[in-house]
Amino acid sequence: MPGAALCPRCGASTLLGDETWQRFSTAMRTWNDTGTATVDCPACATAVAVPDWAWDEAPLAFGCLGFEFWNWPDLTDAFRARLTQLLDGHRTAYVWGKL
Repeated sequence: MPGAALCPRCGASTLLGDETWQRFSTAMRTWNDTGTATVDCPACATAVAVPDWAWDEAPLAFGCLGFEFWNWPDLTDAFRARLTQLLDGHRTAYVWGKL
């Protein structure tokens, strides 16, 4: 899991300690159930939509469509750009990891 959340409005980094992570976790569940949720930035007090936050160490993404590739080579920038183009330019996020 990420160690900090990064506000897209002011750029502040918020460490995800127990209490702070609980606020994000609750908002993530709400977003999953309803499609919308915000978390207030502790630095600038702006209500930021859950999908708009950035993360420091572990990439997280929120969306209604996801693709998972097993046993594939690394996805190239060109492949990811073409996939975004095929999705009519919808915002995409590249989340990767290994088991």
